[in-house]
Amino acid sequence: MQEMQRHKSQLTGLTIIALASIVLSACSPNITEHRVIAATGTVIGVKVSRNPATQWPEAELGYNRTELALVPSNRRICVLKDDTLNCGKDGDAKEVADVLMELRYAGIFDWGEGAGIYQRLAVGKNAVGQPGAAFIFAKDATGNVSDESAKALQEYYRETTAQEQQAAGILRCYLGVKREKRLEVWTDAQQRSLFHDPTSLSVMRSLHEKAQRPSTTQEKKEEANRKADRRYASEIFISTGRRSTRTEMMETHRQKVCELARHSSS
Repeated sequence: MQEMQRHKSQLTGLTIIALASIVLSACSPNITEHRVIAATGTVIGVKVSRNPATQWPEAELGYNRTELALVPSNRRICVLKDDTLNCGKDGDAKEVADVLMELRYAGIFDWGEGAGIYQRLAVGKNAVGQPGAAFIFAKDATGNVSDESAKALQEYYRETTAQEQQAAGILRCYLGVKREKRLEVWTDAQQRSLFHDPTSLSVMRSLHEKAQRPSTTQEKKEEANRKADRRYASEIFISTGRRSTRTEMMETHRQKVCELARHSSS
């Protein structure tokens, strides 16, 4: 029992040090970064004693574990240097690095496959939507996939593959669409519910208008156009195998984009 308490104290101390480091870095006057923080804590161990009332032996089981994940986001980072605060380009923290994690510690005390800890974590819209995440989250406590889940996964992969093929075809045609016609492409995608972020169309429209202003420098025009194109491409390439209607809408949208591309070349 003393050994267990010693390990618990050590682990608690490491946790406090890690959390203190986060707080200090966040409060530092020199740099301010914004991250998504995921933390878990579990206690497993064994305690054997005699019940003073019944004199029967009793046993308690527990496990001690602390886990911490820091996922950077695109929110503004500010650095104080030479009494001057310099801030990078602002973001809304919706975009984070993609993290997909699976942790399984099974067979604790040999109590069967289901005994232990099975934890999964997906952060970021690409990590959440990609097939690997679907497979991990379809597993049960033993790490196996049931027949029903396997069937659902097969359907998911089929739709995901079809959507990826449609996305590739859309972007091939998109490159041939004249710049002034791309707003029509974005509007069509919004009408077919292909954008995951409801603000994407307004953001791309704003960038398009900025690029059209006579007062905007050529460098800023090119930058605005690149941002709009990247936003559109990232939205189109996010596969959601859960919805077969998206595959159908992407097919119709691809025909629209390719038609505009043909008119642009004629």
